[in-house]
Amino acid sequence: MSQTRTRRSRALVIVMAFAALLIGIVVPAPSAQAAPVLTGGASLSHPFSDPVWWPLDVPMRMDCYHYNPGCGIHDTWTLDVVSPNRTVRGPTAHEPVHAMGAGIAHWGVRADQKCGPPHPHSRGNWLWIDHGNGIESWYGHLAWPFKVPNGAYVTPKSVIGYIGNSGYSGCKTYPTLHYIDLAVKHGGKNGRNSGSYVQMKHLSACQNGQVRVYPDDVSRYTKWNDVPKLGRDHWTELPGNDRSCMSVPAKTPNRTSSVRLSRVAKASLRAGWARPTTGPVRRSTVVLIQEYHPTIHRWLELRKHVVSASAAATTFTNLHLNHTFRVRVNFVNGYGVSNNSRWVSAVAR
Repeated sequence: MSQTRTRRSRALVIVMAFAALLIGIVVPAPSAQAAPVLTGGASLSHPFSDPVWWPLDVPMRMDCYHYNPGCGIHDTWTLDVVSPNRTVRGPTAHEPVHAMGAGIAHWGVRADQKCGPPHPHSRGNWLWIDHGNGIESWYGHLAWPFKVPNGAYVTPKSVIGYIGNSGYSGCKTYPTLHYIDLAVKHGGKNGRNSGSYVQMKHLSACQNGQVRVYPDDVSRYTKWNDVPKLGRDHWTELPGNDRSCMSVPAKTPNRTSSVRLSRVAKASLRAGWARPTTGPVRRSTVVLIQEYHPTIHRWLELRKHVVSASAAATTFTNLHLNHTFRVRVNFVNGYGVSNNSRWVSAVAR
């Protein structure tokens, strides 16, 4: 009896499907993936540039940067910039914050924090930007909500958020103080905010179409870590940035059109690629190889080769036998890194 019912059910499904075709019923297709959000003139062809731009448009005041005079040891290489505007109380947003370079914005793990840390050393509402080739910029103590969605493509002309006091531990003493932490990291892996803090010596800004360099152009000091903290009533004033001299999108190299990965010897794979024949000049080539780890179902970065701009191939040796590897190629110039090539995989034998 049950087999008879099953056959009838299958026949009914076939008949209904055939009828749908006859009368023109359209079965909805699976929803397409959301289109990438592009802000500030971002380009999918040239999505990255180095974080070299001062991110604030209005005059601000510098506080501590690592161990600059008057600050002692200040955590890591995170630059504190304080708003001179103390007329707004509470966590209300203040000055807009722009990206320091072009890239992909990622929200931090915390959101909608108020003044005062929920735990020690909180950086409040924070986000970071992937600028390609393992370079990241970081922005802490922002007001909520952010101005760009998670995963948005941004440029130095994109407003990513507003200065706030989220996660600030001194709310009772200075309830109207609003500020931001800025940092740059190198060596990020797998797009996971995993880089190490590095020293920012200076950042560029625009004034009336001309490039200015901070802090050089506003003080007698040539790098941030030399500027002293002079007390809460004596600040180093930092002019704004009118963004009139920026090139958006950045003049980074064109992406390669072809990448290959093949076995050349035991435990060795050779990556080859086509060099772009048009676009901005290249200074070097970066080839990243990753290894797949089946026990954790993840690709992990293994090695990176930096070769000349004229190179068209490089060989990776001493690889684990019978493991799967994949490579990606980028080109670098003075503005940053090109868009990523597609991944190409092969097995080492």
